[in-house]
Amino acid sequence: MLNWLAVWLQQIIAVVLLAGFIDLLLPNKSMQRYVRLVAGLIVLLTILTPIIRVLQGDFSAKLDSEVEHWFNADPAKELHMPTLQDIQENAAVLKQREAASASALAEKQIEDAMTAGIEQATGLRAAAVEVRMKAAGKGQPAQIASVSVTLARAEPPESEPQEEGSAAASGGGDNAAVDEVQTVQVNIDPLPSEASPNSGESQVKPVSGTIAEAVKSVLREGWSVNPALVEVLELVPDGASAR
Repeated sequence: MLNWLAVWLQQIIAVVLLAGFIDLLLPNKSMQRYVRLVAGLIVLLTILTPIIRVLQGDFSAKLDSEVEHWFNADPAKELHMPTLQDIQENAAVLKQREAASASALAEKQIEDAMTAGIEQATGLRAAAVEVRMKAAGKGQPAQIASVSVTLARAEPPESEPQEEGSAAASGGGDNAAVDEVQTVQVNIDPLPSEASPNSGESQVKPVSGTIAEAVKSVLREGWSVNPALVEVLELVPDGASAR
């Protein structure tokens, strides 16, 4: 590269010196402006010689050689261009992720709505409602595949404490003798905590009869759920499940 540049500069200097020497040899000034014009054109042509050589080259051959070099280059150093198949596969993966997210959101909203509907229509307290959706087909909305309703354990009614004056009144008036109160020791056992419906089958039991039919009826009327797809369970204490 430096050798070519040196030759090019030598050519320019030689042409300029030759033009000046010819200018000095002119016999009169009448021909001077014409000689200077020609010498200036020669100098300009010498300066533009590299550009002219580039323009005179075969661009098609150079372009073909560059393209062939690009195809024959090391694949590890090339920029990987995604193919149409890669784009379609990525689009399918993104579509599946969006469908899964939409299905999970729909299940959560339906579960909340079913919980409120069961409690409002039957008066029972639903501990959990689990809904599973399935794709109906291409272009069709998802449908409910199964519903699992877990009812909270019914608390027994508390007995009302007896009035302290009832025994005295039955004994014959306010002047009746009152027996000495004996010391009573009360042991309070902790109430069994309500277990999660998903913690194990031993802590829930299937519900049948009127309660199950009422729950299935609510789901059928409100969300068009087939009663065969509905499972009604009830939480039970650990001791009761062990028995």
